[in-house]
Parts: sequence; structure tokens; C-alpha cells
Amino acid sequence: MYGRGANSLNWVFVAAVALASTGCFGPDPASDGYSEQRFDQLVDAARGRSVPVTVLRPHQTEPPQPAPLIILSHGGAAGRSSYRYLATHLARNGYVVAIPEHVGSNTAALVRGIIHRLSGPSTVTAAMAQDRSEWRARPADITFVVDEAARWNASDPALRSSIDLAHIGVLGHSYGAYTALAVAGARVWLDDTLSDLGDPRVRAMVALSPSGPGGWGWFTEESYANVDIPALLVTGSRDIVTEWQTGEWRKQAFDLMAPGERYCLWLEGATHFDFVDLSFQGGRSERVHRIVEAMVLAFFDKQLKAEPGSSDHRLSAEYAGRLAGPGIPEVRLITREPAMQRAPDTEPSPRAED
Repeated sequence: MYGRGANSLNWVFVAAVALASTGCFGPDPASDGYSEQRFDQLVDAARGRSVPVTVLRPHQTEPPQPAPLIILSHGGAAGRSSYRYLATHLARNGYVVAIPEHVGSNTAALVRGIIHRLSGPSTVTAAMAQDRSEWRARPADITFVVDEAARWNASDPALRSSIDLAHIGVLGHSYGAYTALAVAGARVWLDDTLSDLGDPRVRAMVALSPSGPGGWGWFTEESYANVDIPALLVTGSRDIVTEWQTGEWRKQAFDLMAPGERYCLWLEGATHFDFVDLSFQGGRSERVHRIVEAMVLAFFDKQLKAEPGSSDHRLSAEYAGRLAGPGIPEVRLITREPAMQRAPDTEPSPRAED
């Protein structure tokens, strides 16, 4: 999520992220509209990697109806509680939200790196962003969660028959946006070639603070052409971490995608860390949160719920423009023509055990 030379990344910020990521800002156990379940001991045996997951699910309707699944990928040096505002909003509005912990690039990894390297947080987070093993591991974490969701849907006492496995979305911020893009089909530069780390079971993608070409080396200009599912990319005029990680650079991910159902939400005045859930944020960040909640929900409602046309008025430039206000004086939604439809929906089967 952060990079070398980020002025706003200091020890106070790291402490706040650490608190947020360890659950100190967690929900009231009696949270209205959703319930929470933690799977803290999950391990992907095929990779020998721990993948703890928090699941938020909406309270059951009568008669019970399975809900679409959204998998939320956190940014670098962050964790499962870093985007609670958005996760809880989606859960309250009818989605099962699964939030995996990417153990190679979370807050605990940041702390370990600072201790072992005896260096500052920006140096450690830059090393995370350049760790090619983590480039592979993060998308694989998402695939593992989809597999686990099929198992939960079949046999978990609390989640049985509650997940609509034919309608799955992925959502991420910063390093999580890289993860979401890779899962959606953007090809990653690995071993001197463009590699496909995508999962075809994912039907829609949202990237907050996406990555343009170059940068940490994740993507080239050719990477984005393979994204063949509906996509919403969100950035802003102050979405800056280093001198080259600007909002205009991030928007290139949208510009370089092949024609299809694409949306780019531009927030004038929004910073990189406005998208995170932090205790010391003020009015501008609160407005960014409300805008993101509204537009991400409208996007997923259109793509993942069987209500054609029901969210079209919200997923529009006119509606987005009305969300502007103090701190965010302009909100623009840029759109493209709809993409070709995928093959008919089918429910995924759990991955075969090795």
C-alpha cells in the first residue's frame, strides 16, 4: 500500500494501521445488519501458506436467499480490519464479504521487517511491493478463499447455503488493487514474461488506487488487455505515494484496458490514505468513504445481483457528480461501452486436494 519516500508514512501512521489491522476498531458484537465469523487458522496446504479469513455475512432474509460473495484484498502493511467501513457497508447491503490476510505483506510483516532490517517502514513496504513471491501469493490467496467458500457453503454450520457462488466479485486497495487486477486477468510480469494469475470464477472487479504500468514492475502497458470482466477503478488527484505513483498514472490502468464495461471514478482532492479506515481521519476521508460505499455498492449491485437495470441510475456520471462536497469538490465517473457477456454462470467446485 505504501512506497519508498512516502511523506505521510511515519511511525504514528504505522501505529494506527497496526491497531486497525489487529481488530482494535472492530465491530460491536451486535452489529446491525450483519454477523462476523473468523477463520484464523486456515492454511492452504498446497502452498504451505497461512490464509486467515474474516467473513461478514448479511442477516438472513425470509425466505433465506444465498448472497453474492465479495473478496476484499487489503493493501500492503495493512490487514483484515483496515477497510471495515466498506466491508460492513457491503455486508449490510446483502453481500457475503470475505477478507483474507495476506501474511507476506500485512502489518505483522511490516513490523517484522522493521525489526529484522533495522530500517524504516517505507523501506520495508517497498521491499514488500518488489517481492515477486508475494506477487504470486496474493492472487493465489484469493483463489484459495473461493475454494474455501465452496466448502463453507457445503458444510459450515453458520454459512451453509448462504453464498451465491455463481456471483463472485473481488475488491482491493493499492497492493490489494494489484491483487484484484491480477485475479481479474491483468497479466503480471514474472520470469521475463506476462503471466496469467487470474481466476475465471470472479465476475466483477473493483480496484481502489490501481497500479499503472511500470512502477514496482507488476504490470506493463500490455497487461490490462486481458481483463475481460466488468471493472471499476477508483483514484483521485492526490492519490500519490511516490513522485511517480500519481492519480494520472493510476488512471492508465483504465485507459489501457480493452473495450468493455469499464468505469473510472475520479475523486478530486482524494489522497491514497483516504481509502483506508483510520482513527485520525477527518471530514475529507469520511466523504471519500461515503462516495466509495455508494459507488462500489452500485457497481456490484449491477454486476452480481439478478436485478437488471436496478442500479443503473446510481452507476451514472450524474449520480456520482451529486456526491461531491467539502474536501472532494468534484466527482467524475468515466464509462465505456459494455463488454461481451461471459459464458452462463456455473457454481465452482472446490479445488482438488494435492
